[in-house]
Amino acid sequence: MSRRTHTEQRLAVVCCLLLGAGCGGSDGTGPKPIAQPLPVATVVVTPGVDTVVAADSCPLIATPQDSGGHALTHRSVSWSTSNASVATVSAAGYVHGQALGVATITATVEGRTATATITVAPVITVLPDLPSLFAGDTLQLRSVLTDATGATLPGGGTVAWTSGVPATASVSSSGIVSAHAAGIVTVTASVAGATGTVDVVVLSSALRANREIGFINRDSTGYQVRMVSPSDSTWTSLTANLLSITEFAWSSDGSKVAATYLGNTQPSQPRTGVWVHDASGGGEHQLTVSGTSPTWAPDGSRVAFVVSVAGDLEIYSNTAAGTDLRRLTNRSGRDYQPTWSPDGRRIAYMRDAGELWLMRADGSGAQRLVNTVPGIGWPRWSPDGKRLAFRAGYVVGGSDWGIWIVNADGSGLAAVSANCTGTICLPGAGGPEVSPTWSHDARYLYYPTPVGQISRVQLSGPAWLTFPGSCGGVVEVSPDDQLLAVYCPDSSQTPNWASVFVVPATGGARRRLTTGPGGENSHQQWRP
Repeated sequence: MSRRTHTEQRLAVVCCLLLGAGCGGSDGTGPKPIAQPLPVATVVVTPGVDTVVAADSCPLIATPQDSGGHALTHRSVSWSTSNASVATVSAAGYVHGQALGVATITATVEGRTATATITVAPVITVLPDLPSLFAGDTLQLRSVLTDATGATLPGGGTVAWTSGVPATASVSSSGIVSAHAAGIVTVTASVAGATGTVDVVVLSSALRANREIGFINRDSTGYQVRMVSPSDSTWTSLTANLLSITEFAWSSDGSKVAATYLGNTQPSQPRTGVWVHDASGGGEHQLTVSGTSPTWAPDGSRVAFVVSVAGDLEIYSNTAAGTDLRRLTNRSGRDYQPTWSPDGRRIAYMRDAGELWLMRADGSGAQRLVNTVPGIGWPRWSPDGKRLAFRAGYVVGGSDWGIWIVNADGSGLAAVSANCTGTICLPGAGGPEVSPTWSHDARYLYYPTPVGQISRVQLSGPAWLTFPGSCGGVVEVSPDDQLLAVYCPDSSQTPNWASVFVVPATGGARRRLTTGPGGENSHQQWRP
């Protein structure tokens, strides 16, 4: 056999071995064939039903599964929408709300499909915010529909209104709340797959029997808070005879007073800042070492006041016991003249050169209410919490003071003084630089005029009643709405200092009350 023949035989053997190794030997020990991918049997989209706010997005997840329900990976998903004007969907499965409505989103994987139902809904805000009213009264609510950016949305369909406690306050199909009994109730507005709520407080009647009148007495030895009976003119002292008691405020139940002290003549008993006293004269304690303008929460739990901080005026509150001091405003500027709403959920106050602001009782949600009228000051809530009255309209050398009202949501700004037009008040008939006073049924506003008269404005019905009886300062309405407390110069005293008088709320002769304490008597306030 030739060398070539032997060589060919060896090559044939090697080739055979190589081919056997590559294709698998006869003994079955070689590599296995590559497995084919399992087919997609079903697709699951999660969530299957969802709501997205208009102008916002939400993700969907498509999971392909085999016939045994096991998830399959590395499969391509395509997405589509049934209505791109309502909702679009990206290649990654993110749904974007375009307009109010319902759209079906479909995921397709290797010919298998699954869907999700997406509702594009609005954000519903129920207004007015934090409303209150008297039992027996009504209040119109309204709903505002916006998208995720705050832009107003058109349409949406008919709003469905429901009350959480109809016995306290019911609500009509048009959003009119009818108050039946004192309490708090959640009213819900539903439309286009969304809901919005507001807590409505129903207040009991503010009318009650008359009690004493507190006032500040000033004589040659200092200032003190006293109170006098409107029936027999007997009086008692609530505080010691200290120097510079500048103001005080009754708690809502008349059991305590908060007073501002600027110093005294007794070094062993310093009196500065805001102090709380029992109406009996005892139980005194200090709320803050420096502060002015104390005002009580309606439930008597807290006192708000103003403190000067590094040249700014800031509003604080503390418990009546002085155990929980909280700062409510914190900004560069002046925040002052705080006054609690009748339901205790908000505080109205002045800012800087004369803007009327509101904030929640914890200091959050500050919003400007009025800044279009010059010289705003001394705001007072109506007893039902629906409106605020304030003094405004003064421009140096150009106009006089007047009395204005505004709804608690900032709407309905109007002058009630006869001398006011537009945003100014003409000289001659406006009130002095003091606040107006509401009757406890919220029907009337009273304020003094510069010519020694009292003006009464009826806010629904005959507009005006003016009668003699005021000499200056604030007119205070009795708890039963039948008497007004005023202070006037008293010719029976030497010098001719002021005394506290009462006059019928419908007009008539005034009667002097402070016949006992000598000196000047002013800053009168009815005890609740």
